Amino acid sequence: MLEGAGFQQAYTLTGGINAWKGLTASGPPEAGMVYFSDADSVVELTGLALILEEGSRNFYAALKEDVTDLPVAELFQELVSAEERHKEKLHAFLQQLGNGDAISVLPEEDPPDLMEGGIPLREGLQWAAGKSTAEVLQFSMSLETNAYDLYLKMIKRMKKAPAPEAVVLFTHLAEEERLHLQRMGKLLEETL
Repeated sequence: MLEGAGFQQAYTLTGGINAWKGLTASGPPEAGMVYFSDADSVVELTGLALILEEGSRNFYAALKEDVTDLPVAELFQELVSAEERHKEKLHAFLQQLGNGDAISVLPEEDPPDLMEGGIPLREGLQWAAGKSTAEVLQFSMSLETNAYDLYLKMIKRMKKAPAPEAVVLFTHLAEEERLHLQRMGKLLEETL
């Protein structure tokens, strides 16, 4: 332990990243940007966010029905409610911009059942079937991490456009995704 360094606990990972047996991020920094281009407008980005939030809401709603661990089921219910609030804020913002029909702003080939992380809802549910609570929490954390990262990328994109209210909205959504991650991480620690 480092005396006087201000740390309560210190951990080492002998062998570095090569010894790590958990999940790791891969792909270029542009990963997750596949669903939009440089030409996409604030309305299109907001429409995409709305679809991803709906997919995640459906994912968490299905998961809460299948888990037997009460704190995890309660967390998934909280996430369902949070995704609903996110959708309401996105809908209100689209109406403020004069476009209440978010789905019409995406290309037809993009399935409307995408969830955060860009994963089709049915594939996420198929993967989660029969998995342990810890595995489902880890997967859910990866979805929330991807959502947080995507919102940060959207904020950067929107800062280049004259859309200060969009930056405020997506900064709020990113912060909530970060809080979801913290909550999941704490619950995962308790589960392991």
